Amino acid sequence: MLTVYCATTMYPELAASVQAALPNANVINVKVLERGIVAPENEDDFLENAEIVIGNNLVASNYLYKFKKLKWYHTHAAGIDPITNKINAELPLPPFTLTRRTAARNISAQYVITYILATERKVLHLAEAQIRKSWNWSTFDHSRPLESLTIGILGVGSIGTEVARLCKAFGMKTLGMVRDKDLLQNRSSYIDVYRTKEDMPDLLTNSDYLCCCLPSTSETKGLLSGDILSHCKDRGTVLINVGRGDLIDEDTLVKALTNNWLGGAVLDVVPKEPLSADSRLWTLPNMVITPHISGWSKDPKVRKAVVEEFVVNYNNFLAGKPMNYVVDWSRGY
Repeated sequence: MLTVYCATTMYPELAASVQAALPNANVINVKVLERGIVAPENEDDFLENAEIVIGNNLVASNYLYKFKKLKWYHTHAAGIDPITNKINAELPLPPFTLTRRTAARNISAQYVITYILATERKVLHLAEAQIRKSWNWSTFDHSRPLESLTIGILGVGSIGTEVARLCKAFGMKTLGMVRDKDLLQNRSSYIDVYRTKEDMPDLLTNSDYLCCCLPSTSETKGLLSGDILSHCKDRGTVLINVGRGDLIDEDTLVKALTNNWLGGAVLDVVPKEPLSADSRLWTLPNMVITPHISGWSKDPKVRKAVVEEFVVNYNNFLAGKPMNYVVDWSRGY
């Protein structure tokens, strides 16, 4: 009988759900304190004996080089940069397999389509008008049907592909940026046109919406910083970022909005979280800020999806088959 250690505070019922799904496994619920610190009474056993762990990013990053027998760690987060950022370049790469969650793709993509619809149907403007008791039809003078719009998606992994699927359902044209041309062999029917990093100016020029789904890596940090967003000016592109905040720095965001390179921005992630109260981003026009919640829900169906994803990989692990959503330590995603 294999033992699975469950180390998280985000889903209190996760250990029980995993045990119910894997009755032949021994599931141990590890007590985790603030900031991903394992409780002293559990720490020795956890670090000495754990071979399989399902847990959060903080636990993995805190103990990255301290596990004695770990073979596989599954994080229930989609972004894994809190873990990969702890890699010590002077040491060998961690010897265990890291897999990540993709169960966030549905709600993350729904977040994106929510704000596209809200922008085009002027939902925030109408809410403000209601507060002022203003009955004003002119709000809708510039409302556009989605089938007339194009979205550029930076990063077409599980979340980006789901964003494309929803956008295609509304008749939008989809442009997808991938890391390199070698990845074009895995084409999705939901992406109309593929682009690489070298083609990004063209992608920006032709996108009404720009959705960022990229992870944080050495290649993506600062990708949209500088003047590259000036290519969006004629289109008045709206930026939606559900990836990582270090894709673009705060000064660039301010410049892009004040210079009207962007028609607006919806940020679920920012360069430094939590966003400080004195940040200029809070008061920029046409800016929406949410506290990194696009992929977060405690709904039982979401927890069920997390468990189901883990169980598939658990069975693959037992059978010696390749697991899904394995992180490439060297690439950082």
